[in-house]
Amino acid sequence: MKSKINFQFPNQVSPRYIQPVFLKLESGAWYSSVELRELLKIGIPNIEGKEIIYNNMETWSLIGLGNYKVENTQGRKAYFRLTDLGKQIKETYSTNHELFFELMHYLFYSSWKKSLNPKLGKLWLYSRVCEILWDTAPSEMDSLNMTGILQQEAQEVFPAHSPKFPVQGVRAVFPWLVTLTPPFLSKKTGRSLLLSEKRKNCSPQLFHLALDLIYNQKQLKYGTSMAIGDEEIKSVCRVCLLDEGQFWEMADRTKMIIRGVDIRRGQFSTSIALEMKPQWIDLPDYTNEIEFDGFEGEEE
Repeated sequence: MKSKINFQFPNQVSPRYIQPVFLKLESGAWYSSVELRELLKIGIPNIEGKEIIYNNMETWSLIGLGNYKVENTQGRKAYFRLTDLGKQIKETYSTNHELFFELMHYLFYSSWKKSLNPKLGKLWLYSRVCEILWDTAPSEMDSLNMTGILQQEAQEVFPAHSPKFPVQGVRAVFPWLVTLTPPFLSKKTGRSLLLSEKRKNCSPQLFHLALDLIYNQKQLKYGTSMAIGDEEIKSVCRVCLLDEGQFWEMADRTKMIIRGVDIRRGQFSTSIALEMKPQWIDLPDYTNEIEFDGFEGEEE
């Protein structure tokens, strides 16, 4: 029997719900889904928020921003609270708005890659949308064609799960790429469709995390030199949605700002070494078993 997993990146998980809900959460406090819906209605009146809150609770939990629990006393109730990472990401919003959205993008992009858990299938979709858009940039969005390509690819990657998702599950990624600074997707004068354009810069923090992700995928030990060739440049720039021509400028800037990043220039090649895992952010361990079973059937 094929297990049922939702592979659609939800359009309810959108930057527009960050301010009315996520930024209102106090560290350490558990919030019921009912309380979160009330927060949402204060920020956006006359909105039916059950699906919005459910999808955000689920996705925020999957990327490590929060814990959830379901209690069956007097009906099935769902609760959510920030993790230490969630608290740090929330605080980043007020100090560095641009970095906040780059970190959100990174968490969406990297979570499935670090776990390879089918339960993060919607985050596989997020990362593949980004990669296809980067590979074909600059181009106008053809989300219908991209959905067809991804439907076929998903069947090959997750043969045991019969993945299905509508075109909205692809388009739901776009708002996160519009909010980046500089944006990866934007509307150009005289054009009705969004246009992709590889970014000329990103934050040193995102570049550092992209290097760390490649270390993780290559299973390199910290302190090991990673030879930088075309494939490594492509992999890092895909994460950052960065123009490949900006790689070394960003590498030098990252080395200046982030402790533990070393560029080793030899006679015939240049390597980058990360001396330790990122110390400035408390990244979750996605290799732990994910037991998230959703909140279907919740009574309120």
